[in-house]
Amino acid sequence: MIEELEIINKLAQKFDDEESLRIFDARVMMYLKNDHNYLLDNLISEAKYYSCGLLNQYLKKLHSFTNVTNQKVYIYGASNTGRRNYKRIKMNELCTVIGYIDNKMKEDIVDGIPVLKLQDLIRNYDNELIIISINNPKTVANVFGDLLHNGIPREYIYWEPRTFSELYGMYGSQYFDFDKFMPAENEIFIDAGCLDMNSSMDFIKWTNGKYEKIYAFEPDDYNFKVCENIVREKNLNDVELLHAGTWSENATLRFNHNNILGGSKIDEKGEEIINVVSIDETLQGKPATFIKMDIEGAELQALIGAKKTIQTYKPKLAISIYHKPSDILELPKYILELVPEYKISLRHYSTIGEETILYAYI
Repeated sequence: MIEELEIINKLAQKFDDEESLRIFDARVMMYLKNDHNYLLDNLISEAKYYSCGLLNQYLKKLHSFTNVTNQKVYIYGASNTGRRNYKRIKMNELCTVIGYIDNKMKEDIVDGIPVLKLQDLIRNYDNELIIISINNPKTVANVFGDLLHNGIPREYIYWEPRTFSELYGMYGSQYFDFDKFMPAENEIFIDAGCLDMNSSMDFIKWTNGKYEKIYAFEPDDYNFKVCENIVREKNLNDVELLHAGTWSENATLRFNHNNILGGSKIDEKGEEIINVVSIDETLQGKPATFIKMDIEGAELQALIGAKKTIQTYKPKLAISIYHKPSDILELPKYILELVPEYKISLRHYSTIGEETILYAYI
């Protein structure tokens, strides 16, 4: 523990902006104490507009029936999840939160908006959308039943089950909106975990199409076929698509395939076998100017396999740092051991615990 605290203190001194330090603190607390509430409370910024895609789709669908341009909303649950959801949609132009519903909350006002009991809502209900913000599925089912029983129309009850009532939203354009990264001439991009080529296509836009080459790595059979089709259909130039994962060395490893796009990962219990390669072996001494990694927890091994490339060319790095709790210490520590003069920053791009990116640059 003492050694870990020393690492934490050393790394904290390397982050020179408040946003990075806030994110670092939240992820360190998650690593040390498994404090998920602290993580989410401190990753979400009230100063940013999060595009909550599923909710926005639902609001637009509701608008098509009601013609209400700014839907009034109550958040059911005024504890941690509810208050985070209020932060997430505070600046949403499609709706306005006018209060919380919480039978257990003693306060009458939370976050500057009133807290109602369920019966108060029922007496004065006027087609407000109710967003259930409770992370216990059994309780959610009971609340759902109570609302229906008390005459709330089904279409005015909203819940996001995949994220346990935490509204999912995205902010910005990860990898390419970091203000210290500016495209240079003849950029050479490593897209480790290219998935559906979105990052590579964002890179092309970022460079205005003026780049030298893209190396795109994808081990998953289904995803690789998707990438092949996109490269062909969009006529992407100077792209070398590699059917392999990135690792510390060239090898074959077990792999767990996820049936949805994204989330497949190296797993010793996986039923599939994939090829993995090191970036150093792939490039054979050739340069890279920008390395992006989103490879479901294999980032450290892939960085080890890119050691020579990183030390020689000092490329811009954009590395996912949320797949393992220990990544928040291990990844920046290793990167700074390779290139001590790197400057590092953290940015977070979603309303949940995913999509934290470590940036390193000269």
